[in-house]
Parts: sequence; C-alpha cells; structure tokens
Amino acid sequence: MKQAYLPQLLAILLFTYLIKEMISTVRRPEVPLNATHEEYFETLMKDRVNLSPETKIPELSARVQFNITGGGAGTWTLVLENGYAKEVVKNYQGSHDCGLTMEGTTFMDIVRGKTTPHKALFDGKLSVSGNVLLGIKMSVLAHYL
Repeated sequence: MKQAYLPQLLAILLFTYLIKEMISTVRRPEVPLNATHEEYFETLMKDRVNLSPETKIPELSARVQFNITGGGAGTWTLVLENGYAKEVVKNYQGSHDCGLTMEGTTFMDIVRGKTTPHKALFDGKLSVSGNVLLGIKMSVLAHYL
C-alpha cells in the first residue's frame, strides 16, 4: 500500500520544487531597442542593477547623479547601498557623491555596450564631477547597467 503512494509523492515533491524555482527565478529585464534614457532610469535601472549577474561590491554605498543633456534632458540620482540600487530618483534634492554628465544617446550607448565609459570620457562625451574615484568605480559598474 505504501508503494502505491510513492509516484504521487514524487510528483508532488517535483511540482513543489518547480514552483519554488519559478518563483525564485526573477529575470533581469532586457533593454528594448527603442528604450529612451528616461524610460531606462524610471523603469529599468533599479532592477537591472540589482539583478545583474555581476558580483556586488558590499562596501559601495553612494549617491550617483546622472546629468543628462540634449533631448529629454534631466537629472536622475542612483542611490546605492551595499552595492545594490535602493532607488532611482528624478530631480533628487539631496547631495550626491559623484556626478556624471552626458547626452542621453551617450548614456544609452553605454547601457547597450556600444561604447564604454572610458571611451566616452576620452572622447569628451562624458564628464565626471565630485568624487572622481567613485566615477572610475562607476565605469567598472557599467556592466551592472
């Protein structure tokens, strides 16, 4: 009689395992080809940073301001705590540790891997203010974006 329940028990255990895996497997959002920098900051950045497969830097807690010029100009601040994005705030009123200024097209080229922050900096398309060392770390963290 006990053996009659074994296939059903195994099926329930397998089903439970698969459900747990589906729930715990949250995928990193893709960047749509037509996404603008505004859409990226407001709907994608936090999840893409937090779900990046890159190893997080636990000592990294900072406020990084992105000053976007050109079409769709604006300011967004990425608040990092222990290597994770806590929030992305448009027109943040507090202080920031580092400022990165560039056009929206340059930002999206960095996000899409068409250029690197170093290349953008050397080409004069990106400027860094405030904590320059943090700015350099942010160029490494471009993989999170």
